[in-house]
Amino acid sequence: MVQEENAAQTFEKSAYNEKSRKLIKLVNQLRDAGAQFQLELPCMVVCGNQSAGKSSLLERLCGVRLPRAAGTCTKCPTEVRLSTAPPTVPGASWYCQIKLRREYSKDNKQLETAPKELAFKALNQDQKDQLHHYIAAAQRALLNPDTPLDIFVQYADSAAGAAAAAAVDADSNGAAAESGLAGSSSGSGSKAAGLAAAVPADQLQFTRNVVVLEITGADVDLALIDLPGIIQTEQADYGSNVELVQQLVRHYISSKRAIIVATITCRDDIDNQLVVQLAREEDREGRRTIGVLTKADQIEACTHDTWLPVLQGESYPLRLGYYVVVNPSQKDINNNMSAAEAAAKEAHFFATDAFFSSDPRVSRTVRDRFGVGALRQQLSRQLVALTQRELPGMKHALEQGLAQVNSQLQALPPPPSSDCSLELFRRLRGLSESVRDAVCLHDVEELLLQLTARLVQQHFGQFAPAEAYFRDLLYEVLQGLVEDTKQRLEHLMAMEHEETWTQNGHYYTDSMQRFLDMLTKRMYGSSSSSSAFGSIDNHDAGVSQALTLLGISKEDLELLRAKKKQKTEGVEGLLKLLAGTLAYFKVASKRVIDGVPLHLKHFLLARYCKELDELLVKRAAADSAAVNADCATADGAQANGAAAEAGQALRQQQQPTAEQLMSEDASTAELRVQLKQQLEQLHNVRRILERF
Repeated sequence: MVQEENAAQTFEKSAYNEKSRKLIKLVNQLRDAGAQFQLELPCMVVCGNQSAGKSSLLERLCGVRLPRAAGTCTKCPTEVRLSTAPPTVPGASWYCQIKLRREYSKDNKQLETAPKELAFKALNQDQKDQLHHYIAAAQRALLNPDTPLDIFVQYADSAAGAAAAAAVDADSNGAAAESGLAGSSSGSGSKAAGLAAAVPADQLQFTRNVVVLEITGADVDLALIDLPGIIQTEQADYGSNVELVQQLVRHYISSKRAIIVATITCRDDIDNQLVVQLAREEDREGRRTIGVLTKADQIEACTHDTWLPVLQGESYPLRLGYYVVVNPSQKDINNNMSAAEAAAKEAHFFATDAFFSSDPRVSRTVRDRFGVGALRQQLSRQLVALTQRELPGMKHALEQGLAQVNSQLQALPPPPSSDCSLELFRRLRGLSESVRDAVCLHDVEELLLQLTARLVQQHFGQFAPAEAYFRDLLYEVLQGLVEDTKQRLEHLMAMEHEETWTQNGHYYTDSMQRFLDMLTKRMYGSSSSSSAFGSIDNHDAGVSQALTLLGISKEDLELLRAKKKQKTEGVEGLLKLLAGTLAYFKVASKRVIDGVPLHLKHFLLARYCKELDELLVKRAAADSAAVNADCATADGAQANGAAAEAGQALRQQQQPTAEQLMSEDASTAELRVQLKQQLEQLHNVRRILERF
């Protein structure tokens, strides 16, 4: 029965480990694909004040050696991706790829495009002890963005080789030797010294850009982000970087998908440590913060009681609790204490220290949180649980990001053709057709100018040189047509001011008779109380208007009405005169009503469209001639230098070329490239999530 339970536990543990490995591998793959630029990814953020023992803690959590020589403190974020999966490199049992990810410019402004991770160096198990040289070199490479990477890689190679040689000498002499990028030992050799001269002084003191360590064959599945130590006070060496580091820490720990690993030294009062304040500001309820108390072996005598409320969750309570660790001393580090030796020393301390081992106030739950091993397991569990919990939300956010980027891409004009002449011809034809479809008889000068500007922008808006060129050119054409049409209309109206004339005699006679009948009826017909002027006005507003234009007033018609019983020959003659005048006014008005729009349509609108078509043909011919001129000039350059120069001068007069006109606005082209890169990156992320 016991064997069955043990087998079940072993199977359950194995299944959990496999699940953990897959989930953490998923997070590492997403980061490798750059998903952190579109999504908030689950992560463990290790932060703490300077000299809080954070580097020693990271070394033991990750099983790697970090830079410790003078001047090599953490000055940029370091992302560590640990996987227990065996390396894919043949013959390697442990493998580390060091990469650089530049997310910010030299002045710490975030780049608009998601950067790719640049390979810096790859190491196997035989070079594991020299890893710290390459981490320091990678950090220096980020601090010096204007210096080629090769210089730092070569210097790290030299320093690592010198350190290995020094270690051999030290073994034979019984003494230890330490070598680093910033402070190499006397055994570093002349080659390292020569390369040191090529390494410049750091351009930056701190940077937001990231060193990435991707390790397979590790002891644990875990992903950590190590941040520079928080500077408590303004120091001359750091200046304004105090605020920069604090902003960097806030940026990482503010994410709701980040578990804050707050490193707190027991050598200082917890109230005085800025990391505690920052963590509480970003995680007010203490739901996603793990407290790690370092240097527990250096607590002053009789002061353990100040830490007991913290351990028991009574003071500064955290839902994930506090863990206590003991890291190697500086002497241990100088003596190259191994990870196994460090773990044994830590276990011995917790087993023998009076407070931590036997104080009855320290509960079993608290004791289960002693040591780096317990912390490592908790971090792995929390990262796995966080990833599993946030996976649906990440998928939803990914689809939203894809939709947004697709929408932005669709809002951009289509990319230009590689054949500038063909693209120019196609867009000119489209402009011509748009103008032909849009113009109508109500369009006159101002409206036609507005229409031209709008349609030119519609067809050439993404090509600023072409838009300005063709808008100005069409404005010039349009102004000429407007002036010509105005002159023709003035001539048309001038003819109406000359002697009366019409070829439409039948229409004139019929109109005159109708007006005469109407006037006679109003003059001698019914005795309506309405005035003659009012009756006519109600019958035909056009007649009233015409009489007024002729100078015949309401009073004049009233006098005629008073004499309506006296049907004399003079009155009848006057009525005929009025009827004839009204009839001619009607004939002439009809002529003008038709003539003016016809002039606008023929001499302005139709000719404008025709000019566009001719411009289209001329442009195509000009491009063809330019190609032929180039060929002729190339041939002539060999036979006749003077002719070649003349051909060159001729081409300069035929500006602008299709290539010049069809140069797309740089900001639009850059935005399209950025969006396509984002889209490709998001699709890569989706494929990773779909495979999980």
